[in-house]
Amino acid sequence: MAEQSSRANAALFDVYLRLRPSYTIAERFLDVEPAQPGQYPTHITIKPPANDHRKRAIEKFEFTKVFEEHAAQLDLFKSTGVPDIIEGVIGKDRGQGRDGLLATLGVTGSGKSHTILGSRSQRGLTQLSLDVLFQTLQPKLVDASEDESILQSLSAADVSEAQMMPAGTFMELTYGDGVASSRMSRATSRATTPMMVRHYGTTVSRE
Repeated sequence: MAEQSSRANAALFDVYLRLRPSYTIAERFLDVEPAQPGQYPTHITIKPPANDHRKRAIEKFEFTKVFEEHAAQLDLFKSTGVPDIIEGVIGKDRGQGRDGLLATLGVTGSGKSHTILGSRSQRGLTQLSLDVLFQTLQPKLVDASEDESILQSLSAADVSEAQMMPAGTFMELTYGDGVASSRMSRATSRATTPMMVRHYGTTVSRE
């Protein structure tokens, strides 16, 4: 009975807070409560600025974990349970996989894009997750750069009509100077392409 009650009261998802470094000299109105050695803090206290004469109460908030300004991308990746999400998507011990979701929420300029996409010098959670996925699925991957028809055939067979491109092209479009845009338009063309079907050692071309 106690175990059932514990599951019923458990949160549907975890909520983490990451504090962005401040590059301006201003009074800090947020305090992070100290945590036990080897653990992350979980509570913050927000106090109204001294020059704010409106009547505002001191508020306290609780999170699954609080990452302070010095936290690195890899700290977030490991400590927010992303590897466990990836393992669940792939399917532990070759079992049935499940959906997973990782999202950021915050005001403009709070660091959402940096956390998810990173930069040229520091990878974001997306790149770190893809790295783990590609390494895990390496035996089942094909190199689209070896044959242009591979990506074209995948695009033609994709019923969702999603935009597909090689990982290298995506990275160049995201962080490059836009030179890859012309290549992307060719790679993601949805024109009908011949599909090669192999039957008992015989290759048949279907238009």
